Amino acid sequence: MNTGQMFLTLGAIMLFGVQLLRVNTSELSAADEVSNAKFSVMGVALARSRIDRAFSLKFDANTVSGNAVPDASGNPSSGSFTAATGLGPSDAEKTSGKADEAKFNDFDDYHNFAAAVDTLPSARYVVTSQVWYVNPKVGFAKSTTPTWDKQITVTVTSPNLQAPIILSAISSYWRYN
Repeated sequence: MNTGQMFLTLGAIMLFGVQLLRVNTSELSAADEVSNAKFSVMGVALARSRIDRAFSLKFDANTVSGNAVPDASGNPSSGSFTAATGLGPSDAEKTSGKADEAKFNDFDDYHNFAAAVDTLPSARYVVTSQVWYVNPKVGFAKSTTPTWDKQITVTVTSPNLQAPIILSAISSYWRYN
C-alpha cells in the first residue's frame, strides 16, 4: 500500500468515527427528548386530574347544602360564599392540622394545597394549587371579594421536568331553582 492509499484509508476511518459519534449523539438527544415528553405528559395528567377533582366538588363550602343567593345587583349576597381571605380547607377538612384531600367537599379547599406524588416508578412530582375569585368583567383578574367565578391554577414540578407545568381553569357557580 502506498502513502496515498494510506492517507485515504486514514481519512475514511476518521470520517467513519465522526459519523459514528454524530449518530450516538443524535440517539442520546432523541432519548432525552422522549424521556422529557413522557415526564411532561405525566405532569399534565397529574395537573388535569387535580383540576377534575376540584370541579367534581361543590363550588363553595356555603353551597354544599344549599344555593347561594344573589343580592339586588346580582352579586353573591353577604355570607353566600366564603370570603376571599378564607379560601382553603377548613379545620374539619384537615387531619392532624394538615389538609386531607379525602375530606375536601368544595372547590376552594384546594387553595394552597400541595401533595407529593412519589408512587410512580419513574419520577417524583409535587403538585400544588392556588384558588381565588376572579372577576369576568375585568378580564378574569383576581378579586378580593366573592364573585360567581373561581380560578384554580395547578403547578406540577419535578427534577425530571425541564420547566414546571402550569394549568388553569375557571369554575362558575350556576344556581338552579
